[in-house]
Amino acid sequence: MVISGNKILIDSAERTNTNNLAPYHIYNGSLALASTVSTAGFSTTLYTGNGSTQSITTGVDMSTQWGNDVSETYGGLVWIKSRSASNYNLLHDTIRGFSKVISTNVTSADSTNNLIANTSTGFNILGNDVAYNQSGTTQVSWNFQTTHRRTGATNHGKAFTEHYNPFTGFTIIQYTGSGIAGHEIPHSLGRKLGFVTVKNLSAVSDWFSPLLETYSGGYVYLNATNASGTGSTHYSTDNTLVLTNTGYDLSTNQYILYGWANSYFDEANTLIGNYE
Repeated sequence: MVISGNKILIDSAERTNTNNLAPYHIYNGSLALASTVSTAGFSTTLYTGNGSTQSITTGVDMSTQWGNDVSETYGGLVWIKSRSASNYNLLHDTIRGFSKVISTNVTSADSTNNLIANTSTGFNILGNDVAYNQSGTTQVSWNFQTTHRRTGATNHGKAFTEHYNPFTGFTIIQYTGSGIAGHEIPHSLGRKLGFVTVKNLSAVSDWFSPLLETYSGGYVYLNATNASGTGSTHYSTDNTLVLTNTGYDLSTNQYILYGWANSYFDEANTLIGNYE
């Protein structure tokens, strides 16, 4: 990223910052379209179901290769929730593929529904499903962009794939469990994770969110109303998430992790803490 006057170069694409906003507060599109407000790497988009198919423009590219190889390709997470009807929170990401869905409301394993597809401008809804596109229902999608991709092996020799955004401090990681305490899941953010939530894709399981910053061994479940629990302490370093409780790291099971750092980079490329 290069800043020159009121112009910003991001991934070789020039954008004019007519509102004199910091680069991480670029509005992608007309502010007259109040259905979408986006910053660099994130947007909140409101839409209304039409009972058929439709393209949702979020201003967040989730499919274009912007660099010289496939590791420099946009991707990310789309989180959809109905605002006017009682339906699940539905999560699609580019590691599992947008044909796959998991829900933070339930403990179900990963499943296929082929209802949305990622695009260079947002996502397409491919059918009339009540949770995504029932005619007249109002919906919201939260859209988190990733900018880079990598694969590798953990300290226990287990495969992982990561799609991540080092600027905003967001990462998606799919990994294979080891069943041995001290399993280190690598991430590429260069600073500690502040919040993570992990879901077993292979089996019925709670959404496990360890309270990393407390170092008390506490955790919460996104899918339940329980008070916080206690257990083995999981913690983050600048480059890894260290899992010390094998109950959420079962051998050969596949897991998906969504993680956010406690900080982001400002327009001067300075790391800012207390990211909320």
